[in-house]
Amino acid sequence: MIVALDPETHRYSLSNGLVVPGFSEVMASVATRERYENGEYGPWNSLGGSEFCDYAVAKAFGHAFHAYAGFTVQGIECDYDPQMEPWVRGFKKYLEDNPYILANENPKFVERSLYSKKYGYAGTPDLYFLMNNGKGLVHVFDWKSTTTMQKKKVRMQTAAYEQLVTENVYLGKRVVRHAVRFFEDGYQEEVRKGHPEDWYSWLAILNTYKSAA
Repeated sequence: MIVALDPETHRYSLSNGLVVPGFSEVMASVATRERYENGEYGPWNSLGGSEFCDYAVAKAFGHAFHAYAGFTVQGIECDYDPQMEPWVRGFKKYLEDNPYILANENPKFVERSLYSKKYGYAGTPDLYFLMNNGKGLVHVFDWKSTTTMQKKKVRMQTAAYEQLVTENVYLGKRVVRHAVRFFEDGYQEEVRKGHPEDWYSWLAILNTYKSAA
């Protein structure tokens, strides 16, 4: 199934014209609110939070950084805005600390949009590939250039990506999920393997979204 992502609206569509939700759209559409000790409720807040908000400047920076990262992991040299240099240094440090990414000889899939026919959503992992060390491990990556990394939400995001990758490309393979936030001259990484609670949390939110559609 061919999946197309509109970079302006961030909406996904299939080759048959059907528009399907992506992770960010679902998270931005479902809201919750806190219940106070006095029994009253606070305001409704999007589950996506600020990390997934569509701020123009942050969005442009994110696109530029992801483009640089995508070219780099494929061994393609590219120019970038000098203002990105501190984040580029952080990305280079990450690759130096994790040499297996560039050394891996299997195909590297960069920003390849996928659709889950089983669960009815789409998504675009920043990078995924099968290791060539004989262990059969698939590594899935999500790059962040945000000021914070909301772990519970990012865990659901990479779990959603794991399903997409194993359903469409690497059926039955074990997956290691990487969420990496880059900042000036450094990075923060969380690695997850297993943890089915991440998937079930995402599935509950996806089902809530569908029930209200």
